[in-house]
Amino acid sequence: MRARTSGEAGGRLREAKRQMDRWRRECRGPGRIPVELWQLAAEAAAEQGIEETADRLRLNAQRLEQWVDQLELGRSEAETGGTEFVELPALALNPPGECQVEMADCSGRKLRIWLTGSAVAQLASVAAMFCGKDSAP
Repeated sequence: MRARTSGEAGGRLREAKRQMDRWRRECRGPGRIPVELWQLAAEAAAEQGIEETADRLRLNAQRLEQWVDQLELGRSEAETGGTEFVELPALALNPPGECQVEMADCSGRKLRIWLTGSAVAQLASVAAMFCGKDSAP
């Protein structure tokens, strides 16, 4: 995940570090990190980067990444399903072109054709017919 360098992002990381350090001082013995602290750390990681945040907060980077993914932080709208898939017609992407094709088989037969416009898209079926096959591969 890319690190951002805004003042707010750095402030979020500083706040997460402050709260994490306070929790570690006050917590007696081993225990689970509270959900609120994981959420704060995940928000900081989404802005500053997972590795940097994990190092600064002394957290497991893989576990922090799981929290970022679980909370869907740092993802674009397309990744989170905010944008629907839009299919564009092939002709809109590739305007009709033209080409000259020359084919020969083992028996010596030759075929030379000049294709223009939408016929270019039918080249595979023409080649299959020339080779004696019913349809294009």
